[in-house]
Amino acid sequence: MREIVEYRCPYLGIYVNSYRVAAEGKTLLLDSGLACGRERLAPFANADTVLLSTHGHWDHIGNHRFLQSHGAKVYASAADARYFSHFGWHWDIQFGQFAKDYALPPARKETFFREAGEPVKPDEYLADGDILKIGNCTVEVLATPGHSDGSVCFLLADEGVLFTGDTLMGDGFFSGIPQYTNPIAYKSSMEKLMGLKVKTVYCDHNDPIPGEHLARKAQNGIACAERIEKTVDAFVAGYRGKPEALLQELVQRVCALEGKKAGGGACITVLAHLRKHMDQPVVKTCFLTHTPL
Repeated sequence: MREIVEYRCPYLGIYVNSYRVAAEGKTLLLDSGLACGRERLAPFANADTVLLSTHGHWDHIGNHRFLQSHGAKVYASAADARYFSHFGWHWDIQFGQFAKDYALPPARKETFFREAGEPVKPDEYLADGDILKIGNCTVEVLATPGHSDGSVCFLLADEGVLFTGDTLMGDGFFSGIPQYTNPIAYKSSMEKLMGLKVKTVYCDHNDPIPGEHLARKAQNGIACAERIEKTVDAFVAGYRGKPEALLQELVQRVCALEGKKAGGGACITVLAHLRKHMDQPVVKTCFLTHTPL
């Protein structure tokens, strides 16, 4: 069995994982975590390293530019390119725009800009179905948009191993609901994962799970998204409040029904479901106070 090493970076009471895979003469990294984990990745800052990005969110890219500056090659989806290079926009999309919608933790902004590392331009862009040969390791790229437009999973079929980044969320990570920007794409990606047969699944915000649990967790994600959609539809139909309060009140409603806490991820998900109601003046006005993707 190929050696797989997990690197876990704690932050703000939670954590993010990245992974290293032995590839005979090459080092394969899956995401690079937070900048605070740089010392552990320093031995692999060289031209023998290939860094595969599951997506462009700040907590997964903190050492991308550091590794690249020492010769490593960075691969990612072009659909997430802006996350890697425009950190001001990145902050606003993920957190800043929701400052009036929920209680933003005081340390969130400082942590974001400290741990996101430096802006980076990937060396190569990935497409669905790409087959990568890295040392003696064969990796298939699976486009799984939803969490972000450029989210991808990496399948090591010979090993029966799947790396999902933040694509596979079930009913959410930690205390939050699943975060996605496109409900239709997200559910389609879950259906795609349900058809895979693997031995082990490695995610970035929880422990590895046995492959036989993959389909059930993906189905849980679909079921959760459908519940949220019904909540949003019913809430909008009966809403008589102020447009500037719509998102806050709706996020609180969704999270209460799901038994979760409100946060930036919940705001992103609820906004994604609200988009189909843009013909409603109250929803259209709500969107004017938030930053479009």
